Amino acid sequence: MKRPLTTRLAAADALSRATIAMAAEGRPLMRRILPEGVPMHLWDRYPVGDIISPGTGARAFYHAHPNADAEPGEHGHFHFFLPVAAMPAGAMPLRGPTERVPMPDDIVHIAAMAISVTGLPTALFTLNRWATDEWLYPAPAVLESLDKFDLRDAPVDPLAGEWLTAAVHLCRPKIASILERRDAVLATGIGGEDRDHEQLSRTAVDLQLLLAEAV
Repeated sequence: MKRPLTTRLAAADALSRATIAMAAEGRPLMRRILPEGVPMHLWDRYPVGDIISPGTGARAFYHAHPNADAEPGEHGHFHFFLPVAAMPAGAMPLRGPTERVPMPDDIVHIAAMAISVTGLPTALFTLNRWATDEWLYPAPAVLESLDKFDLRDAPVDPLAGEWLTAAVHLCRPKIASILERRDAVLATGIGGEDRDHEQLSRTAVDLQLLLAEAV
């Protein structure tokens, strides 16, 4: 059983080891996520079937928007989720799909990670509820549950699962910041099904700096 990546030091170590192993094999992260020899289609989710942990219910997928919708230099982005069942007992959603009550495998969006055309993370951002059809939980509930985010038993390239899990835990302070800012925006009345607002908060990411801070 793999050790939990619940400290930034453990996350930094796991991310560094996974990155070095990928380099040694000559296959960086995105070549492990996107199908080789097949054109990538806008909006399609990769890998096919998403990355879903049978143990934790955590999930992720990668996709790309048209250039007009993307930030300059952005190739696409990962979305990271926990299931509703991972939220703390008694936690109440801020908003959710209006047509149903929460089910255990319904999703809670943690954050999205933008990836540059060179394959490096450049930003983290949050979305309005409708963008991923999530149950939108307040920042404290998501952050309390973040230790449960683990993709290392998912049916995906093992180094990719390790890297993505480690990246989320390494970025915990950044994720906390954008979730808190998201909630502040929602408190102004923007949110729910307001289609004029998709991204609610965003922050730049420098992995080298985050790794240095974690040591």
